[in-house]
Amino acid sequence: MEYKTAQSKIQLLSGRLHFVLLVSVGLLIANICLVWLVGWSFVHQKRTVIPLTVTQSFTVSDYAVDNSYLRQMALFFVAERLDLAPSNIKQAHTILLQYTDPEFYHDFVGILGQEEKEVMKQEISSVFYPTEVIPNARNLTVVVKGSLSRWVGSLNLEPVKKIYLLKFTYKAGSLKVSSFSEIAVTNNA
Repeated sequence: MEYKTAQSKIQLLSGRLHFVLLVSVGLLIANICLVWLVGWSFVHQKRTVIPLTVTQSFTVSDYAVDNSYLRQMALFFVAERLDLAPSNIKQAHTILLQYTDPEFYHDFVGILGQEEKEVMKQEISSVFYPTEVIPNARNLTVVVKGSLSRWVGSLNLEPVKKIYLLKFTYKAGSLKVSSFSEIAVTNNA
């Protein structure tokens, strides 16, 4: 009799143990899913920013940006690089270098240094008037077309059509310039 009672208690405990094991496995799977969901939410968190000096909003996350953000940042970088005078070139270049990708930094310092020497030596001033901005958020590139007006001393030079290609890197919410180059203007550009 005791043997049958012990057997029934063992079977009852065994059934309860299987139930507790099944619930534990279910809870483990649920916790793994929750951890993944929290991680995914953290990485894909988006922020919408409306800057004081720009009227168009844009959206950025930790892993991506939209075309509006690229467009506005490209216009900022183009203005810092091309709207120059001997009195502001050092400050503009300092700002540009703060947003330069480390892999491009050394080359860009050399390029900007040459430009600074020419601007200071010949007293060059310039203003870039953008006419078209073509952002590509997928490739993190922006093509900026426009007209560059220059002055050497007080002599006004003829405006020149220019096209610039800006390439960016974007890591953990930080946009950096990885290339800033001029593209040759063709007749239909």
